[in-house]
Amino acid sequence: MTDLLKRIYLLSSVGLLLICLIPFLALSFYCQLQADDFIIGYVAEKNGFFTAQMKWYLEWSGRFTAHSLISLLLSMVYGSLKGLGIIALAIQFVFLGSVWYFLSSVLRKVELANRLFLFSLAVLSYYWLMPAPAEAFYWITGAFSYQIGACLNLLLFGVLIRNEYQTQSLTKIFMILLAIAIPGTCEMDMLILLSGLGSLILWRLINREKLNNFVYIIAAVAFCFAIGSVMSPGNSARTEVMNGLSIGHPGEIGFTTKAGIQIVKQQLVQFAMKTPLLLFSVLFIIGISTSGWVPQQRPKAMTILMFSFVFFVCYYALHLPFPYKSGVLLMPGRVLNVTNLFFLAGWFTLLTLGWFYFAGIKQLSISPVLPAAASLFILAYCLFQLLLPNKIQNAWRDLLTGTASRYDSEIHARYSVLSSHRKKQDEVSLPPLENLPHTIFLTDLDTSASDWRNVSVALYFEVDSIRIDSTLNPLTNR
Repeated sequence: MTDLLKRIYLLSSVGLLLICLIPFLALSFYCQLQADDFIIGYVAEKNGFFTAQMKWYLEWSGRFTAHSLISLLLSMVYGSLKGLGIIALAIQFVFLGSVWYFLSSVLRKVELANRLFLFSLAVLSYYWLMPAPAEAFYWITGAFSYQIGACLNLLLFGVLIRNEYQTQSLTKIFMILLAIAIPGTCEMDMLILLSGLGSLILWRLINREKLNNFVYIIAAVAFCFAIGSVMSPGNSARTEVMNGLSIGHPGEIGFTTKAGIQIVKQQLVQFAMKTPLLLFSVLFIIGISTSGWVPQQRPKAMTILMFSFVFFVCYYALHLPFPYKSGVLLMPGRVLNVTNLFFLAGWFTLLTLGWFYFAGIKQLSISPVLPAAASLFILAYCLFQLLLPNKIQNAWRDLLTGTASRYDSEIHARYSVLSSHRKKQDEVSLPPLENLPHTIFLTDLDTSASDWRNVSVALYFEVDSIRIDSTLNPLTNR
């Protein structure tokens, strides 16, 4: 690769990443406790860490990893407005690091400049139309239940790719810890882990290909802890509560099948029509083709076909559990965040396999026009990004218009009022929030003091009850 082309890739990568990440990283410092964060922090503070974990496992769900991490972190910032921004920032760096590690595992022989370029395309594709940024990075409970589990999956499969035939001792320990942790994040990430390991083992057995024997141990450990998560006594209580809130058709196979097809179709149409994924896919192939990496053996056509089949079947299957349990067609944004990440990881891996199949063992000659065209496409879409509706544009708007800053001021004013009533058993009335930065905002309190969100905040601040009064001013509470 020429020095000019390398500079094009490096400058394009840095530009894309800065445009994409600056607003999301900056908004981390306006992150606030929301929804379940209050009750999980309260239970950990009042019962102690280990007692709280048993309480959650026995009474609510088997997400032992998520509850442990959330309880630990929220206990560190309990009763304080400081520290949440660092946690939100750390979540994003963990996400970016896991994406980089997985991509580098798949493309480990690609030059650094090309790899950074491909990484920027993958990151931009994900952030462009992320279903729910608040639930991915800024709602602590949702992030550690769903997004962190997805990150751990990327790390585990990245390690498996790098250690295809043999594994060192420290790496084995790391893989065991990941296999233990992932089933305790959420059911979605657990399904991705088990389906991925199962597909890998089954494919190698069918083709009688050599497989690292330690993969069987990883699969066994993951399966055992998945059983432990599924068998949690708290799951039945949580399911009963969810069924009580359902207004659809829970447990109906026909509805679930149709709902899965409709949701997948909607997501794929959005990827194709509302994001530049197809363009980025072309640039991704250009980035690989100019990397100088020539595979020693061309992938078999059957391998690519089987990977495609398993990938799309798993992608569809991931959209079935929630409609089956809830009976409703719409899926929460936190679930779609994970399924979108799964799709992009599989899609870019499929592009890599497809390119190497058609390129063959010989490196194809790439015209100098193509890198130049790539830079023009990137520039054009960077400009479009400021004009067309997308989540990156929304993040910039929340940051630059001061919406996030005003929201932060309103939350501080609200917390000051609540803190002044702490342990007085008062009934507190609060004004509704007027500035809602939707990139980081999840939900507000209700006008009813009996709403679970209001009850959680009341317990956290040790007041008798809380309700929203629309006649009050958000900054003065009068």
